[in-house]
Amino acid sequence: MKTNNWLNLTVTMLKRRMIRFACGMSVAACVFCACTDLSDDVDKLKERVATLEAWQQTVNGNIAAIQGVIGVLQANDYVKSVTPLPDGSGYTMTFALHEPIVIHHGGAGEDTPQIGVEQTDGVWYWTLGGKRIPDGAEGYLRVSGVTPQVRIHPESFEWETSVDEGVTWTSTGVQAGGELMFREVDARHPDYVEVTLIGEPPTVIRLPKYKDEPRILSFAFKASNNPLSLLDDVACEISDTVIRALAPYVMADKLLTPVFTFEGNSVQIGNQVQESGVTRVDFSSPVVYTVRDTAGRTKNYTVRVYAFNGLPMVHINTNRQPITSKEDYVNATLSITNTLDGNDYTGTMKIRGRGNSTWTFFPKKPYRIKLDEKASMLGMPADKDWVLLANYSDRSLLRTAAGFELSRLTGMPWTPRMKYVDVFLNGKYEGQYLLGEHVKAAPDRVNVDDSGFVGELDVNFYNLEPFYALSVSYEYPYTFKAPDPATAENTVYFMNLINGLEAALKRYDFSTATGYRKYIDVESFAQWYIVSQFIASIDPNRYYFVENSTDGLLRRSPIWDLDCSFGYAYPDWKVAKEIGPEYEVDIYEYYSKMLEDPYFRQVVKKYWTKMKTDDLPLLYQFINETAQYIRLSALANYERWDDTFAETIMKEPVLQTWENEVQELKIFLARRTVWMDAVTAGW
Repeated sequence: MKTNNWLNLTVTMLKRRMIRFACGMSVAACVFCACTDLSDDVDKLKERVATLEAWQQTVNGNIAAIQGVIGVLQANDYVKSVTPLPDGSGYTMTFALHEPIVIHHGGAGEDTPQIGVEQTDGVWYWTLGGKRIPDGAEGYLRVSGVTPQVRIHPESFEWETSVDEGVTWTSTGVQAGGELMFREVDARHPDYVEVTLIGEPPTVIRLPKYKDEPRILSFAFKASNNPLSLLDDVACEISDTVIRALAPYVMADKLLTPVFTFEGNSVQIGNQVQESGVTRVDFSSPVVYTVRDTAGRTKNYTVRVYAFNGLPMVHINTNRQPITSKEDYVNATLSITNTLDGNDYTGTMKIRGRGNSTWTFFPKKPYRIKLDEKASMLGMPADKDWVLLANYSDRSLLRTAAGFELSRLTGMPWTPRMKYVDVFLNGKYEGQYLLGEHVKAAPDRVNVDDSGFVGELDVNFYNLEPFYALSVSYEYPYTFKAPDPATAENTVYFMNLINGLEAALKRYDFSTATGYRKYIDVESFAQWYIVSQFIASIDPNRYYFVENSTDGLLRRSPIWDLDCSFGYAYPDWKVAKEIGPEYEVDIYEYYSKMLEDPYFRQVVKKYWTKMKTDDLPLLYQFINETAQYIRLSALANYERWDDTFAETIMKEPVLQTWENEVQELKIFLARRTVWMDAVTAGW
């Protein structure tokens, strides 16, 4: 770290200030006190200057130490020793690969600026007083970049910080005093060393300890060794037995030559010895490296190399023929690469547009895919029919995935499987999509037998279908995905159940023998309601299915069309303030009557209790992990569709960044939980 030349000037000015202060005080002192008292005051001020000078040097040293500790962590280095300093003020830590780091620990005080670190989506940032330090370019200061400096202002005695190597300084408003950034270093655990930073809550950094066993210490791909495939050096993350690399651009292939260091006698792939910087390897699928020592001990590492944004890449080629219709398919080829799980795919297909408002109003288009031959996509069960959901109106890019995850956790009869992908259409990047299962009757989807039904209550677009049926009491229009084709004759059983349900509700018949429960599976109706109401899905597709036409009941599944959920709605329908955490979604259909039945309310409350206790913690974990997984792709998506944050298209307020949108989604869920508790309290 650079020596702060300002330090001597600061001390000199502080001393001059004290002399002026002392001279001014001397006249009064001759009248009111002995000169010896004045001399004592001056000595105390001199002592304070010396103390502050030492604090300033130590604090800047600790800032550099924090950066060193994070560097060790990110490089997957190991701690070899932790030795107390002779004066007991801290420790010297040595490492397998890095230079030693000296850490000075401090006590509990409040007089030093709380410079620390925090990790978000795998990136470490500097913080001041628990808040990230701006970098002056609409972002935040990363630990891997500039090291902040501190100094004590000679006039105000306040700590100041600089993020441009001392060119400019900003006051923290904190008077100089005596607290350091490290609370303690704990080396008692056999596997790791814990470095704890001062703060509330404290930041704890765990560094693995060095062990005498075969291991890979570092692994990387140098551009100089791979000039055809790489533009820059690619660092790798080593996590226990998995090594991951991400080349943030498209690669023609993954034939690469890695460089690595290791502890042991040899590194092999199978029986072939690998030489760092020499042996070329095909990383198009996971590769297992084995480290072996002279004692015959081994350790395996699985190396995965990701390209572009780390997601599977879907390449669609229509020979430049445009996709302009929701009815007419276009012939195309489809290839899926960068999967790393052996799920790459190449085949022929047909593609057309899909959706209603999403197809009509938004520039990023959703698509329907029909493969020429049934095939598995990214590990999902084999089928011909698939969808590509654009999620254009969802600035978090997480609403559909999060809603489906909650459906799975709740135990709904069927939840569509979806995988995040980056899509290229005729060689042009079109952004991030969800590739997944189309709603249809099939054993691995809505599982009904040959006599079963999949119907949808569709009040908006039923007249576009070749056939629909109207219910008797409510005159709701129903369209059908099964049977196909649907007719008035082959949908009688389904419509009899619907008409029986409506008639019972109309007369408020809640009995078991003759009431509405005679016609439905109450559990699935309650599941569909609690999921849809909790995520505030204001415009869902309303699917019903019947497993067979012998003794089947009406069941609800799946949830679908989650663009308008988790607090978001199109401005044409509702403004944002109406879709707050206390907005009760009008799921009109039949639920207003059902919720007057104490029995049905208890079933709904049962699922709400389970959701709040068991499912929500897992949902938050899913959101955080998925956000980390799709982060690079999300940022690339918003470079491709930079108008996505326009207020005319999206809800207000505009939060400007993808990260803020993800956080807003979680904040909505937390507030929605409070509201749901209040609603169900009296049930």
